Formats: sequence, C-alpha cells, structure tokens
Amino acid sequence: MRLYWIAFPSSAVGSEPMSLQYLQQIFDQAVQAHANGQWDLADQGYRQILAQLPNQAIVWDRLGVLESQQGRHDFAVRSLSQAIAIEPSNARFYCNMATVLASSGRKDEAILAGRRAIQLDPMNADYHFSLGLILLQFGAEQTSEYSFRRAIELRASFVEPQLELANIYHRTGRLLEAIQCLRTANAFQPGVCSALLIQLEQQICI
Repeated sequence: MRLYWIAFPSSAVGSEPMSLQYLQQIFDQAVQAHANGQWDLADQGYRQILAQLPNQAIVWDRLGVLESQQGRHDFAVRSLSQAIAIEPSNARFYCNMATVLASSGRKDEAILAGRRAIQLDPMNADYHFSLGLILLQFGAEQTSEYSFRRAIELRASFVEPQLELANIYHRTGRLLEAIQCLRTANAFQPGVCSALLIQLEQQICI
C-alpha cells in the first residue's frame, strides 16, 4: 500500500513537512504494528500520517479497522466515512464499513454497505462472503446462502463459505448437502472439518 502527496492541511502550516518517503516508512511500520497487535503504536503512526496528509484514504481505512478492533465502533464509522468520502469508488472501504456497522448492530446500514461493495466489485469473492456473514448474523439465513454460494463460484478453493454452508445445511437437516460442502472444504484444506464430516457420514451411513 503506497501513499501519495496531497496538499498539506492548514494545521501543518509553519511546521516542517515530512518527506513522503519518511511517511511511507511510518505507514509501513504502523501496518506491521497493527498486524502484530501493537495497537497503540499503529494508532500513533496512522494519526501521525493523517496530521500531514489528511486526504490519505487508505490510512483512514486502516485507522477505522483498528478502532473497530478496539471496540470503538463509532470512531471507526467516522474514520471509514472519511475514507469513503475521499475514494467513494473503493469497494474495500465499503466492505470494512459493513463489518463495523454490523458489529454495532446497525443491520440495514451494514447490509447496504456490503451490497455497495459488491456493486463496485462484483467479482470479489471476499465481499460476497462478508455480506453472507452479515446476513447470517442478522438472521437472514436463506439469503446468506446465496452469498456463500456466489463466493464459492468466484473462488472454488474458498473453504470458509463451504463451512458456513455446511453449518446451515446441518442445522436445517440437509445432511447430504452438508456432507458435500465438508468434503469439498476438506479436499482443499485437509483436516479442517474431518471430525464433523465423519460424524455426519456415520449418521446417514455413507
């Protein structure tokens, strides 16, 4: 992920502007700290960049994801809204927004944001899977099935939606369909669901 120059904000006037190369180093370090669970360091790095380059959409996005992980969902929505305002055609920002809104219990807004991500990038399997999880979270199990199946159509080796479908089929008594999903998942990721697969196969004597 690369940064790009935008005019400095008025708050930075009179201060020494940092070079883009240095800010890129700060960003890379913040992303690494974020991945390592060093959230305070990541937060500090993201904000340091935004103080110099407030129109860096990717930094607002990363900050929003971080704030959501910290349970600060209202702040996360604000940060992600900034990212979307700067780059309204970025599907990933809408997908992240959908996840944050779902975590806040804001069902309709979450589903709308998830669908917007798919409108912008309909061939992205991750976005269909994410929407399926959100729909499932709010009890729309039947609708979520379509999202999971679409994710698999777009990426045949995508194990996670296979497992979600298997759970749905298992709960609703469609054991043959559940077994098929588990077999497919197990083929791509051996051992991921062996115990449940054996249990269901024994249950219907396959």
